[in-house]
Amino acid sequence: MHASRWLRFACAATTAVLCACHAPAPTSPVTSAGARASGEDVARELQRRYDDTRTDCGSPTEPAVECSGLLLRATQWREGEHSWMAPGRPAGVSFSWLRQDANATGAFYENGFIAHPAQTAAALGLRALTSRCVYYLNAVTSGEQEDRCRVPCDAQGVFTAEQFVDTFPAGTYGCAFRATARADMNDKPADAWMQMVGVRRIYQYAGHNEVIVAPYDDIGAAMPVEAFFYYGSGSIRGLDDAKKDQIDFRDSTGRWVPVILWTPAASIGDRATFSYDEADQAILE
Repeated sequence: MHASRWLRFACAATTAVLCACHAPAPTSPVTSAGARASGEDVARELQRRYDDTRTDCGSPTEPAVECSGLLLRATQWREGEHSWMAPGRPAGVSFSWLRQDANATGAFYENGFIAHPAQTAAALGLRALTSRCVYYLNAVTSGEQEDRCRVPCDAQGVFTAEQFVDTFPAGTYGCAFRATARADMNDKPADAWMQMVGVRRIYQYAGHNEVIVAPYDDIGAAMPVEAFFYYGSGSIRGLDDAKKDQIDFRDSTGRWVPVILWTPAASIGDRATFSYDEADQAILE
C-alpha cells in the first residue's frame, strides 16, 4: 500500500477505535438553561431516573439524590404565591425523594414540582439545590426553627440501617441521615443516603420520606424546576393546580416546563410511571 494511503487508513482506524472506546455518556434531554426539552422527553427522563438505583453519583461524597431519583416538593396553589418558592425557612425546606427502591404511594399534596438533580442543574447553568439530610419518613419538621435536620444519625452513633432499627422505635422519625459532607470530616453521605433506603426496606415502608434542602432565595429563572406534577388520574384539583403553576412559572421566569402525570406504585414493590399528555398542559410554549 502506498505510504500516504496507508497513513490515511491508519488514522481513520485509530479514530474509529478511540470513538468506540470513549462513547459519550448519556445526557439529560435538556442541554442548556435556554434549551427546552419536550414533555415526552421529560417524562422519559423522570422514568429513567426513577428506575436508576445506583448507590452514589460518582464518589462517596456524592449521594444518589444528586443524579438519580426524583427530588420533589408537594405544594398547593395559593393566589399571589409562587409554589416553587419557600421564603422564610432558615431551618431548611422540606422535599421528598422518590425512586424504585424508595417507593412512595403518594405525596402530602396532590401536586407539586420536581427539581433537576444537583449535578444536572449545575450543568444546565441553573441553581443546584443542596440536600442536607434525609429522614426515612415524614419527620414533621415544620416546627423546627434552627435546623430541620435536628441531630443527625452519625452524631448519635447510628451509621447503618440495622443500627437505626435497633435504636429507635418503629414508626418514629429517629434521626436524619446526613447528605452533605462536612469539611475536614470523614463523612460518606452516599453511604448514609442508602441507609435511609435500607430502613425503608426493612420496615417495608411506602409512605413519603422527608429530605431537608438548604434554604434558597428567589432565584428567578435559575430555579431548577424540571416539571410540575400531579398524581392519580382522577385528581381534578391536582391537575388544575399544576396548570396554574405552569402558567405562573412561565410568566415569572420565561421558562416553559411540562405538567407530568405521576401514577404512583400501588405498593412498595410496584413501579411508578410518569407520562406527558398534551391535554394536561395549560400552555404549550
